[in-house]
Amino acid sequence: MVNRYVKTKFVIDCFHTAFRFKYDKDFIFKGERHDFWEMTLLRSGMLTFIQDERVYHLNAGEIIFHAPMVFHREMSRDGTSPEGFTLSFHTEGELPENLSCGVFKLGEDEIEEFSLLIDPLIEYVNLGTGDDFEAQLLRDKLSSFLIRISKGKTSTPILRSQSEIDYNRLVSVMREHVSENLTLNDFSHLTGISVSYMKLLFGKFAGISPKSYFSSLRASESARLLDTGMHISEVSEKLDFSSQNYFSIFFKKHYGISPREYTAAQRSTSLDKT
Repeated sequence: MVNRYVKTKFVIDCFHTAFRFKYDKDFIFKGERHDFWEMTLLRSGMLTFIQDERVYHLNAGEIIFHAPMVFHREMSRDGTSPEGFTLSFHTEGELPENLSCGVFKLGEDEIEEFSLLIDPLIEYVNLGTGDDFEAQLLRDKLSSFLIRISKGKTSTPILRSQSEIDYNRLVSVMREHVSENLTLNDFSHLTGISVSYMKLLFGKFAGISPKSYFSSLRASESARLLDTGMHISEVSEKLDFSSQNYFSIFFKKHYGISPREYTAAQRSTSLDKT
């Protein structure tokens, strides 16, 4: 008989937040990037989610995932007051790639399964109740749920309006040119979209200026490159900064620490895990 060992693709190593929500019809979340996964199940109402260049419209009974370091923003839609659950967590290893590429329509049994996990997780994360064995059981159940969901069919972003299409194109071009130190006028020439309209689009969908958005993309890319082991001077050159000193100032503005301090902290974290 041949022994077949199951390779672990990912492990949920800690929970970050767990809560129920009920937003009013004017709710707008300003948007952020963070280093953990987040998932939202909508039970009623409608929400619009912006994830980088993609615009999703979430309806009742659907679930959406935010991958780490993806800019996301959300808002109530069509005068509804959305209700649902949000859960965030850190992982060791990578979740199935398609979890970050669309909206999943759940059946009633799947909604019930996820709902049964929420209350114990809320108690464990927010109230500190329950022991580690119970937490491991919750983690394993959620991992199994995520694997099964990833086998489902995702929908593509629904671009309902010309403004959504233009925003998608703008952010896509910014991501393609993240290693270049470009201005808004440069992006205007690349896309044919005026700077004034560009500002309107980013105000509507991202809640920040296009300059700030592109700056955050470059900051995220610089951290990613440092994580690969690339030297600070190499990252500075690759991202077209005028000097390593200016890159360090830029990085510290976004992350609160210098690139040198960041790489030292990442190295220390890696050693702690070995």
